[in-house]
Amino acid sequence: MTSEKLFTLEKSAVDLIRNFIKKSSDFYSSISLKDAEKTASEIEKKSGISFESKQREALVKSLILPFLLLTGGPGTGKTTTIISIVKGLIEQGEKSGKKLRIALCAPTGRAANRIEEMVESESLKDSVEQPQTLHRLLKLSSSDNIFGRGRYLPFDVVIADESSMIDLGMIKTLFEALSPETSLIMSGDADQLPSVEAGAVFSDIIADADDEDHILHNNIVRLDKIKRSGSDIADLAQKIREDKLKLNDIKGNSSFITFESS
Repeated sequence: MTSEKLFTLEKSAVDLIRNFIKKSSDFYSSISLKDAEKTASEIEKKSGISFESKQREALVKSLILPFLLLTGGPGTGKTTTIISIVKGLIEQGEKSGKKLRIALCAPTGRAANRIEEMVESESLKDSVEQPQTLHRLLKLSSSDNIFGRGRYLPFDVVIADESSMIDLGMIKTLFEALSPETSLIMSGDADQLPSVEAGAVFSDIIADADDEDHILHNNIVRLDKIKRSGSDIADLAQKIREDKLKLNDIKGNSSFITFESS
């Protein structure tokens, strides 16, 4: 792809995201912060889980914001949080007299299968659409794949996992496919390797929104506490992000191979 085409694609994606941020669906505008916090407490009690403050924040924000970005390293509880968000959306929808149509997706088949297993283990199979790849959700392999101009995905909520792997072209197509009444939740690790194709959209948005004056600053939740006990990878990933990793942390650990530079 030429630099000119890449620039045009990036500009189009930015314009779509900017317009999406400005919208406000009737469902979300009808839910107060107090209502969302009450639903979060109910989900916490029913699930028998004690949420970390950031997990609770993500759940509450998913009920009052039409666009949420959830990021965190390995073992920080992203999967648990996504499941809780799905349960919270179902609960809040029922309170509002509406059965929400929720779609879960991921950039790869492996990630989509993992979401499907997660949904089945939590007995949510009948409450959400069957998890699928983002490619299949957007019908990119068929001739019936043109969204926008009044033609959108038929969902109230789209949840995209492993969002760091979504490239620029895919993110443009996704936002074209979202109706003014659809909300989007993107989850992933902003510190992971970017997509194979052009663009590191998820990590770029997260980095830019660190600025307190950024329009999306309030739409981002960072999970930063390791929940997965006994995970060397999760612990070391946390040290790398905090610039605290030392060679002694990995020497003698069978999970890692070290090389001496010449």
